[in-house]
Amino acid sequence: CVELIKVVHIYVKLLQSCWVAFSIASVYISLVLIGYVVMLYGYCSLVRNTLVLLSCACTLLLSGVGATFAQMPSNVTVREGQSTALACALSNTGTILWTLDAVIISPSNPLFSIATNDTYSELRIVRADHTQPSGHYQCMANGVVSAPAWVLVQYLNDDINIESTLVTTYEGGSASFICKPPSGIPLPNVRWETAGSLLTQNQHVSLSVGNKTLQLNALNITDSGIYYCVAENGLGKSVNTSAELRVQNVGQYAVTIPFAQFCAKAGTPLSIDCLIAPQPKGEMVVRWLHNGYALTSGKNDYYLRGNFTLKINSMSVKHVGAYCCVVEGGGKVMASDCTQVLMNCADKLQITVTPPYFTPTWSLLLNFSYSNIKLKSDHASGLMVSWFKGGVPVPQDRLLSNGSLLLHHMNLQSELGYYTVHSVHISNIQFITSVALPATVTPSLQLVASSTVIRLQSSITLQCSFTSNAYHGFTYRWFLNSLSSQILNDSTHSIYTTTLNSTLFISNIGSHDAGTYFCTVSEANVTASVNISLASYLYLLPITLSQQPTTVCNGSTLSLECPFGGGRGRSNVSWSLNSEPLVNQVGGVRLDQDGRSLIVVSAQTQNGGVYACNVSDGFTTFYQTLPVAVIVPGSIESIHSSTTEAMEGSAVRFDCIVSGMSSPHVIWLQGWVPVHELNDSSLVQLPNGSLLINPVSSKDENTYYCAIQVCYTLDIKQFFFKVISGNTSTANPCKTARLFFLCTF
Repeated sequence: CVELIKVVHIYVKLLQSCWVAFSIASVYISLVLIGYVVMLYGYCSLVRNTLVLLSCACTLLLSGVGATFAQMPSNVTVREGQSTALACALSNTGTILWTLDAVIISPSNPLFSIATNDTYSELRIVRADHTQPSGHYQCMANGVVSAPAWVLVQYLNDDINIESTLVTTYEGGSASFICKPPSGIPLPNVRWETAGSLLTQNQHVSLSVGNKTLQLNALNITDSGIYYCVAENGLGKSVNTSAELRVQNVGQYAVTIPFAQFCAKAGTPLSIDCLIAPQPKGEMVVRWLHNGYALTSGKNDYYLRGNFTLKINSMSVKHVGAYCCVVEGGGKVMASDCTQVLMNCADKLQITVTPPYFTPTWSLLLNFSYSNIKLKSDHASGLMVSWFKGGVPVPQDRLLSNGSLLLHHMNLQSELGYYTVHSVHISNIQFITSVALPATVTPSLQLVASSTVIRLQSSITLQCSFTSNAYHGFTYRWFLNSLSSQILNDSTHSIYTTTLNSTLFISNIGSHDAGTYFCTVSEANVTASVNISLASYLYLLPITLSQQPTTVCNGSTLSLECPFGGGRGRSNVSWSLNSEPLVNQVGGVRLDQDGRSLIVVSAQTQNGGVYACNVSDGFTTFYQTLPVAVIVPGSIESIHSSTTEAMEGSAVRFDCIVSGMSSPHVIWLQGWVPVHELNDSSLVQLPNGSLLINPVSSKDENTYYCAIQVCYTLDIKQFFFKVISGNTSTANPCKTARLFFLCTF
């Protein structure tokens, strides 16, 4: 249809101009038809060449009736949902048509609105939609086609997601989330937030390049919560998705080997148990070490029974030494005290009290060890055990399975006394030993602070230690200023409690954190306190910039903060840029009432430099500096290459020439698909930003785009790369002539 319109329009113009031109055109058509017939049968190459020359002359003559463009359509960028227009104007008159990828756009197409006359035409895209086909827009008049233009639709989809929406783990471990950013133009930027706070890289938080992966290390209960992956690309909106992290308390557990020493006879078996109390949550792995070296079941006469029990099949000199068990579970690694294994030593029976001291209401464990035979309640070792208190037998239901005696909720009047254990070997040899439970020890509580003078935004550690003759289970509580204001774990307060002490860590200190801190142990009814006060001297913290790194884009908002505290009088704050004083409301600079904050609403290149914050209280003066750069987006000058077409099997390189930027981030696209996503080894983007095609193949023929993105702006230039088949032959002149005739007609 397009070619037919061209021919009809040319002949109409010929009729309007002169009959001579019409006659020449008629001769031209006749010559072409005769030439086609002669060339088809190959009768005379001389006649063929003559007719071809005459056809070329007629073509040059007729080209004078085409259109001349006063204005061609240019590239435009539009946000999705908005309207935009392309314009085309002629120096002469003619019928103007619009095409998209060489297909005429129908005036009835609901996506477009066309307004046109003999010299001007406007193509309006009613509502930009990135899902609609994109390509080259051209206007055409009198058989002449304008240069192509493209329409880039900026958008941000909501197809953002996190691979794992719920992660459950334990204290001390780590957790990671992977966010798949949404599609959009410009490419969206990703950030992570939780509880309204932006997450940044530190020892606790690890972010991958582009912030797609968030990893949290050394987890604490306070890390539990909802984590949001937020994406935006400067279009005035953002999309987000969330995932939940649940950090569980692994609890406190102890790893012990019941006996400090074993004595075995040569050639006899020996078993050593690893006790874990209470059992940690989650999976658990137990490893055994002999003199520091890991043991493997089945080697050197060792046998691991369920990992918890180490059995030496036949005692010998090589088995003498220290044995330890190591337990990994609940995000922790715990090692037992080692036990010594001896050989051919004297028999001995002894009682150990755990703990060595105690208080009322607590439990007490009486253990005993026997140097020759392993102690088991099933008497497999040939040992029978009986306990006596003051000569009176202790009921068997108070004995544990290994023969130890457990005293629950001790009453000092009834449980204190003289305990005796009788062990009878199968050889009727009796061993007897006794122990007297000691009197209680007066408990004491000590509270120590890393510093009694604090400053704003710093941190402090307080440790509370309880000394008593109790075993475990103390309940520590922390208070500020009164015993009715208990301190709990939150974003700035972290409490860590063990069987020996409790530690309170306070971060990002504010003025409300000053006062008297109390630590209590309710079971012993004891309290300790320490007074913490704010520093009276002036101090200055580093300047903070709302953006990271310390660069801002031309035209964006620059916001600086000068945090300080203390001082013996009213503090005065002043700002300077490159040693020149800055004044409020001058040069686009805004300072808040006390001068702590500085804002430049629309930063320009002259607003870049070294900012200094000076603080003085009349006695002391401090200052901090921060270099800030204001960058201007660069632009693509041209795409440089020696050719835009190449033979199959050859190699070609294209350089994207960028001005205004020292290190531009160049992205190459083939038909709007990034080259790095094609997984095509023949298409390589070099480190300097150039595109290399090696070797060239037919699939590489396409439209290529060079793009740079800075400060939410996008600059793109494109070209069409043609691939010449390596099978092209010039042996048949009729083929070339036939193509020439069709293209000319």
